[in-house]
Amino acid sequence: DGARTATVATLGVLLADHKDNFLTNAHTDDYVVRNLADNLIKMFNIFVQKPKFAALVAGGGDQLTAYLKDVALPRLRTAATKTGVPLANRNHYLRVLRAFVQLGDSIAPSATPPLFDVPSGSIAAMATDHRHDAVHRGLAFDLLAALPDRAAVAATLAAKATDMLAFEQLWAHFGGLDSDDIVDVVVKRLQAAQQRAETQLPLAVLQSLSQAINNRDVDIGKFAYVDDEDEPPPPEDKMATIITLARACDAAAKNVYKEFSTAAVSSATSTPGGTPGGGGGGGGGGGGGDEDERCTEMVELLTCALRERPQCEPLLQLSLTPPTIESVAMCSALSSEFTEKTWMHCILPFLNEQLDKMSLHGVSGKQIEQEVVDFVRECARLYYINKDHVPSATIGYLLLKTILNCVRHGYVETERFPFLAANIIIYHYQDARNSAAAGGAAGSSAKVPPPLEWLRECFRSSIAHQRLQLRAVEEIAQRLLGQHDDLDGDLDAAAAGTTISAAQQRDVLLVLATIDDESCFYFWQQLAASSPKIIKSNERAVKKLLSTVQRMVLAAVDKRRVDSRKVDACAEMLRALEPCINHRCAAPLFQLTLQVLALKPLAHQSGYSDETLSRIARKIPPDVGLTLPCCLEALERCGSLTREALCAFVPHLLLTDPDTSVRAEALRVLRYRSDLLVPYCNMIIAAAHATGTISGTDVDAVLDDATLAVAAAPTLAQLAIVHSPAVVAVVEFLVRAAKTTRFNDPQEKPDIGVLLAIDVIAENKSMGELALAFTERGKKRDLQLLQKVAKLSPKWRKVVEAMEHSGILQVCRSASDTAAAGAAAAATSAATSSATTATTTTATSTGAVPAVVAARKVKKSSGSSGKIRKNSSKGNTVDVAAGAASTITTLLEEDKLVGEIEKACNDKKPMVALYLCNQLRSTSSTTFQQRGLPLLRCRILPLLVTTNAIPTPTNAAAVSSSNGDVAPEFSDGVLQNYNQYMSAMRQVQSLFIDEAERALQLQRRIDDLNEAKVRKILSTEGPMRARLWMSENRVAAPHLLTLVEMYELQGAVVAAHDPAAATVAAATTGGAA
Repeated sequence: DGARTATVATLGVLLADHKDNFLTNAHTDDYVVRNLADNLIKMFNIFVQKPKFAALVAGGGDQLTAYLKDVALPRLRTAATKTGVPLANRNHYLRVLRAFVQLGDSIAPSATPPLFDVPSGSIAAMATDHRHDAVHRGLAFDLLAALPDRAAVAATLAAKATDMLAFEQLWAHFGGLDSDDIVDVVVKRLQAAQQRAETQLPLAVLQSLSQAINNRDVDIGKFAYVDDEDEPPPPEDKMATIITLARACDAAAKNVYKEFSTAAVSSATSTPGGTPGGGGGGGGGGGGGDEDERCTEMVELLTCALRERPQCEPLLQLSLTPPTIESVAMCSALSSEFTEKTWMHCILPFLNEQLDKMSLHGVSGKQIEQEVVDFVRECARLYYINKDHVPSATIGYLLLKTILNCVRHGYVETERFPFLAANIIIYHYQDARNSAAAGGAAGSSAKVPPPLEWLRECFRSSIAHQRLQLRAVEEIAQRLLGQHDDLDGDLDAAAAGTTISAAQQRDVLLVLATIDDESCFYFWQQLAASSPKIIKSNERAVKKLLSTVQRMVLAAVDKRRVDSRKVDACAEMLRALEPCINHRCAAPLFQLTLQVLALKPLAHQSGYSDETLSRIARKIPPDVGLTLPCCLEALERCGSLTREALCAFVPHLLLTDPDTSVRAEALRVLRYRSDLLVPYCNMIIAAAHATGTISGTDVDAVLDDATLAVAAAPTLAQLAIVHSPAVVAVVEFLVRAAKTTRFNDPQEKPDIGVLLAIDVIAENKSMGELALAFTERGKKRDLQLLQKVAKLSPKWRKVVEAMEHSGILQVCRSASDTAAAGAAAAATSAATSSATTATTTTATSTGAVPAVVAARKVKKSSGSSGKIRKNSSKGNTVDVAAGAASTITTLLEEDKLVGEIEKACNDKKPMVALYLCNQLRSTSSTTFQQRGLPLLRCRILPLLVTTNAIPTPTNAAAVSSSNGDVAPEFSDGVLQNYNQYMSAMRQVQSLFIDEAERALQLQRRIDDLNEAKVRKILSTEGPMRARLWMSENRVAAPHLLTLVEMYELQGAVVAAHDPAAATVAAATTGGAA
């Protein structure tokens, strides 16, 4: 008892019982109060820690306890809460009160109410008042934390907290996140603040949550995500509570944030030089003014939470919904923390959803869209560039589809998405092959197709809808085939270990061959142009591609609906495939090309279709051939080039073709088709005759006659051998063909092929058969034909002599003389009437005065001839009339020829004029010297140069002034059509050699063209091919032979120094030969 009394007295001295208002006096010295508080705290600590002193207050109801409860505690409580007391003194009193509470807990830990009861309301008001400094509020929070009724304190703080410090203490020390009631109170306050458009409260809550997580005051490490969204999270989970508070804060802050953004924009637009945009959101933070942004406090909270719990999918959904620049960038920065499940279930679906909202007309330039695309690339970097994680096939497939979605919206070059997509496919393809080789199963889900089948996603029309996207997917396929190697930067290391094998190329092409999309057709077209060797070495893929096109055509026919763009792309692809296929694929390719062209309107079919089909048809082996319906369809739709190629299969159907070259080819082929010669005998003979004549006014008709004559001669000879009734018609045609080809030969000699055909008939038919063929009709014309053919062939001359010795021809001549005498009078009358008519017509059209005068003279002489003696014989009268008619006809023909020459010059047809001039010379040398020669020198020969019928070197000035030191040069078109130009110059030289040499230096032009052609062949095909060409074209100029020998010597020198180069050169030269 004495000790208790002494302790009470001591406490009375310390608490200044002897002086009223000592503790609450504003003038009490701070040093005194601090020493007083320290001593009281030491005394209370001794009561708690020392057992012998604890016995002094153990009873709880004695004098000391009563004094502490009734005197000391109220006095200190009043001093701590009174506003007039200096703040420093109040801080000391709060320390003492906390010691009081701890003493009461040690004396009576389970007492209700507490032994030393400190009201929490006033202390909580002091702690939540943001006007006080942090030290004072911290001491108040320490006191509140020492109170036993923490739930009541938490409820008070939840209702009164207004700043970050208060809320942080609520979460960290009072279990605010563990109580649904506390959370509900805060959420309601946030909703009210949202309605009142207050910004301080939501920002304070966000900052307090971030601070609590950073300081580890809140344990959020026990979260277990529940797949069922309707099922509530576990009670111990604090992340769900944080997400709830964050959503409420985000809604409240965003409302104020948007209003601030609107005000800022209005202010900026009304102020000269102002820039629309955002500013701070108030209360210590805030984002910009764009709807794609979030306040800084919200982003900081999400960053802190995701750093601790990156696998929390509800937190990710909160972070990314709605998507803002800051939130997407923040999640992208934390991408290395996400697991594969998080990527597949949350992030990649979100990225695809955002990509689908973007425009398909190109990159918009919005920052939020760029952040989304960078997020996609970050995922690819983690799994396939840096390879920080081992990806499964499932995430690879989902990531590939996301990358293709980026490509679809125009993000191609900068992000290198084509390379990443190809790398993904290659990685999983090789992984699957390695797993299969090891006897295990590839690490992919049953829902994911094999890696190479992912190419179908690349070549969808929705992806490659523009040229930029088409180039991107083509690059993907090219990289899979090993045809694209322009790597740089951080992608080199990722692709360093990637090698493309022949098996991979084959597998890739087999997959591409089954895709019937427009974009894939364009890729095949590009591949055929850039890498034809790949297609040539994968015949199986080509056949599969043709089967795919066949199915597409059948589907279009069944549906009666044609996609014009796909059909155009398919037609272009088939055209490009033509150089890459072999003879085994030629027939299916021809049929498919024809079917695809049939799907296009005739107005849209271009000229190259005919060229393509003709080249394909020439590759088809004769033993394979084409079906008759296919040939008939081609004959109906295609041009002359294709019809000419189809002569190898159905020559009999092309004998009536209007094109001369087609009929000529059909006649050539029929030579080897003995089964078709006799059935189509009449058609073959008719087809051999061109529409023009030898004396026609168009040089094309003359050339057609010569072409058909040369082509038909061997065939008709074979026909005459196997079919005797056709001998006369065939020989008649061959005689005419010899005359036709003589006009086209520089030396005026018949074509050797025609002469050989004539000889073949004589060699293979007996004299009896030939005699029967030429005498059975009893016509004089046949006998005359026999004499003509005897002049052309020594073998026929022997046959005719044998017939003469046998007496066959004498009988036939005597039988035909009778009919000839009766026809003479009719011929004279017809000649006279035709001469009169021709005189009138020619005089009217050409104004040929000499012809009219000559006609009048003939008429006058014929009138005076009536005075001839009456006893003149009838035969003499007929001879005179025939002579007069012949003179008139000759004059009129000369005038007509001169008019035709002038007309040909006016029409700029120098070759026609040249032939007509030659005809005039053969008709009358006098008329030619007077009228034809001036036209030849002044008009026809210069016109040959101006119309480019005779070529001129492009460096003509240099050649003429160099004395042979400068090689002549001609354009590629002239060299490609060498035979045509050389034939024209030879014809001119053969007809008028002196005039052509004086006016044109024609031999110099011929030599220049030969030299240019030889140099061209030497530079492209080698000396062996040049020698062969010179031999074929009979070019034997010494300087050209020397030039070829120099090239051969140069090749030998190269071979001596570089055997490898010599091998290549030899192979090239041999191939050319």
